[in-house]
Amino acid sequence: VIYPFLYESFYHARHFHGQGYVLTDYGNYPNKDPDYYLKVYKNNNDLKFLKLGFPIEMSNVYSPGLIEMSEIFYNYMNADFLLFLSKDEGFGYPMAQAGLIGLPVVLRDNEITREIYGKAKYYDNDVIDSNYKINREIIQDLIEDEDYLLSKRKEIMERINPFDQINKWSDFIDRVSNE
Repeated sequence: VIYPFLYESFYHARHFHGQGYVLTDYGNYPNKDPDYYLKVYKNNNDLKFLKLGFPIEMSNVYSPGLIEMSEIFYNYMNADFLLFLSKDEGFGYPMAQAGLIGLPVVLRDNEITREIYGKAKYYDNDVIDSNYKINREIIQDLIEDEDYLLSKRKEIMERINPFDQINKWSDFIDRVSNE
């Protein structure tokens, strides 16, 4: 598998502590399941959410609109955790970016999350109850498990190492050009 390249800073940084917000990063397409996010936002009014991608208006959600990649990186570095509830993805940049810096991720258990992120410690159904409330104790455990986050970071770095990707793309281009 040849994965796309990510913004270079994600390969070199390490997340330490958040600034009191939950990051969400998704577009307004059915496969991203925006209704699920809206229910979580609505039922967790005491949390602050930073939503990248298609902007929405809710009192506990800040949507900055179109921003530079360096600002996106800054937002990842300063989040408490990433909430990634997509039903289907082509690649899943948000979870890969979060994993590379060791940012805790709450995600769905599906084919693309297992391919990019591997096995998660907790999935959305472990963290979000039937009333769409986020279980703070489970989140706190995830945030404080530095060994898990470091091992996840290493695992994802090995899977989408930029030097390996360059070699794979070069080999692919060479094969196609010689056909």
